[in-house]
Amino acid sequence: MRFHKKRNRVTSQKNLGMTKDLANTDRFLVEALRSIATEHKIEFSSFSHDWIIQLQRNGITHYVYGYNFDLNPAAAALIANDKSALSAVLAKCAIPHVEHTLFLTPKLSEYIGPGGNWLRAIQYTEKASYPIVCKTNQGTGGNTVFKVNNQTELEAAFQKIHTSARGLTLSPYYRIEAEYRIVLLKGLELLCYEKQRPCVIGNGSSTFFELLQAHGSHDPEMLEAALTEPNFPLHEIPDQGNKIPVIWKHNLGKGATPLLSLNPEVRKDILKLARAACAATGMQFASVDVIQTSEGMKIMEVNAGIMLENLSRFSSEGRKLALSVYAQAVAVMFDLKTQN
Repeated sequence: MRFHKKRNRVTSQKNLGMTKDLANTDRFLVEALRSIATEHKIEFSSFSHDWIIQLQRNGITHYVYGYNFDLNPAAAALIANDKSALSAVLAKCAIPHVEHTLFLTPKLSEYIGPGGNWLRAIQYTEKASYPIVCKTNQGTGGNTVFKVNNQTELEAAFQKIHTSARGLTLSPYYRIEAEYRIVLLKGLELLCYEKQRPCVIGNGSSTFFELLQAHGSHDPEMLEAALTEPNFPLHEIPDQGNKIPVIWKHNLGKGATPLLSLNPEVRKDILKLARAACAATGMQFASVDVIQTSEGMKIMEVNAGIMLENLSRFSSEGRKLALSVYAQAVAVMFDLKTQN
């Protein structure tokens, strides 16, 4: 169970009264659900430092655990949040996706077999060739995700991830032309945007490192991330006008920004692929990441947790869209009429 730096409490909104203390939260989701509950006369209670939300109306009770709404079948949510399981299901359904191959921690050796992980890992790299991507089998936000360029880096990634996780996955590294996120509720698109990474522009004389320094002077965290996992050789000089992303990850929490205005045909293709992925897994309420590659569009991930914190902080429009997504989810929970 996840905890936030707040004292443990159970809060209730039975009389729809809201004190300043009760409204104080670090998560937009909690703030949004309080607001939605007030509007629709839903009793709101929270547990475990607001990590578990209980919503009650006319004898009906629903829960939100973390960012997971109880709109999805339990098995579907577990498959969506397990990258290797999702990959297997999508492969069975012939849905284009990023392949994720599972390697369990040695602590679970009884499920691995006497051959262990390492021979399989080497065989994988011989087939896929470097660079590859190594990440936790269950995780979000771009955390504990490594672009691996050689065997030494692979060993380090295995050791780092297996010390804290039950398993990791290896995936081919794709040069992503664009990455999108779409939120679906029972097949209906609620939100769709492109994740745009910050870029530097080559001037023909400055190294990538110098360009990063100039770009990151106002954002030290971004500069540190760019230098830790450079997206271009640091001491090479990009050509004049060459546009190079500062970071290789597309997560909003890592510095990317949402582009809400998309080409209608692109949006149509994203929706079609995301609907297929949700149908294959049984997901009813999902956040789907889709990437554009030289091989076409592919499903990157299907997330059961609908986390819109970074979008809500990006702009007033992002905040309004995030609130709308949660309002429509609650409306489906309680069969409410909304204006959305």
